[in-house]
Amino acid sequence: MIRDTNFDCDVILTVHFLLDQKNTVLKPNKPNKNTADMKTRDKQCEACKTAFPTMYRIQYTTPKMWVFVCEQCLLRLKKDNPAYTYGGTWKL
Repeated sequence: MIRDTNFDCDVILTVHFLLDQKNTVLKPNKPNKNTADMKTRDKQCEACKTAFPTMYRIQYTTPKMWVFVCEQCLLRLKKDNPAYTYGGTWKL
């Protein structure tokens, strides 16, 4: 029981947990979003100017600048390129 100093009464807090069969506390599910309500997060390939949900962050020119490219352009740009550096994968 917790006494609230703003009121002249006792406040009782009740906490409900959802437990699984092993008595582990389950986290509440996030509400499902309608796919029409969701934003699309495509990036445009620096080389071919086409949007893709998965891009690769690379450097392939001198001076080195980080850019996002699609998989097809990545394979083409990294082949025999001493300036090529991989910097990670960006996914939707």
